Amino acid sequence: MAAFVTLRTFGIGFVLMGTLSAAAAPQGWQTYSFPEDGFAIELPARPEVSNETPEVPIITHRQYQVDVGIGVFVVSAKRYRPDARLDQWNDETMVDLANAMKGECRMRDGKPATFAGTRSYEMVLDRCPGGTVMKVRMHVAGNRVYQLVAAGVGDVETRPETQKFHDSFKLLAVKEPPPGIEEAAQEQKGESAGESRRSRAERRAARRNLASGSGRAKKRKKN
Repeated sequence: MAAFVTLRTFGIGFVLMGTLSAAAAPQGWQTYSFPEDGFAIELPARPEVSNETPEVPIITHRQYQVDVGIGVFVVSAKRYRPDARLDQWNDETMVDLANAMKGECRMRDGKPATFAGTRSYEMVLDRCPGGTVMKVRMHVAGNRVYQLVAAGVGDVETRPETQKFHDSFKLLAVKEPPPGIEEAAQEQKGESAGESRRSRAERRAARRNLASGSGRAKKRKKN
């Protein structure tokens, strides 16, 4: 469970909600599809996509964000390794996920649910730093975990835009890469990092040996 997304993952935007101008809200909603992460959702503008650094057992982690006048819409999409066994998650696991995510906020109206054919959990987070309020839905589908956050100030949890955002989430068929390819890449990356650390250590040791040998040579010359 250590790989759960926490609020820190979503960045500092949440504490800046009060500074966003309502005039900045984009006009018009449309459906955006992201087959690489297996979902489609309606948003008021094309989201910014960022690739987060995954940690085992996560293979990929992308975040989709749209800043609007009422605040921000965020979708976090993570794909897990098969050995994470997401198929064994249950309502208690979803409660653990919710508690891991809430950070310094107060959680209310939390309840397990089923949305878009997934095991889900819905909650409202308030009394957050900066006065932010968040309406959150989390979905587990196959080997993927999605976290949908509508954040802002005041009554963001009751706004029709928030309901539209959450209700529009749909799963897409996705072609998974051949088993083992990305896991092997992660292991190779870890090995490369280990080799790099060993190389630096070896260079430092060589410098110490060189300096030590030079010192001994000077002493012999003096004698």
